Amino acid sequence: MRATQPPCLPQDSLILANWPDYFKRIAKTARLADRAGMDEAVVKRSVRIAGHATSVSLEAAFWRALGEIARRRAVPLAQLLAEIDAARRGNLSSAIRLFVLESCRRGELGAGEG
Repeated sequence: MRATQPPCLPQDSLILANWPDYFKRIAKTARLADRAGMDEAVVKRSVRIAGHATSVSLEAAFWRALGEIARRRAVPLAQLLAEIDAARRGNLSSAIRLFVLESCRRGELGAGEG
């Protein structure tokens, strides 16, 4: 039996509204992983943070949640990633996961919205 998505993670319909093509591709990859029953599958993306190219590997659910946080804050995903990167102590992927978790705990990603 497949586990249901935690209520604090965003729905695809919230993410896709008014986003640039780059993020739509990320969301599409996440949806494809969901359909394949692989929400826990790691999705690797190339990003630019503070002018430097790097790659970040996160589960599809975290990419969706991160995008939703950026949308709600009305900031580009790259800016949000730069803020997380500047405050981190460990590796970037772990810092992003902890950031999403903390955002969820603060109620920034609420259930049943959208």
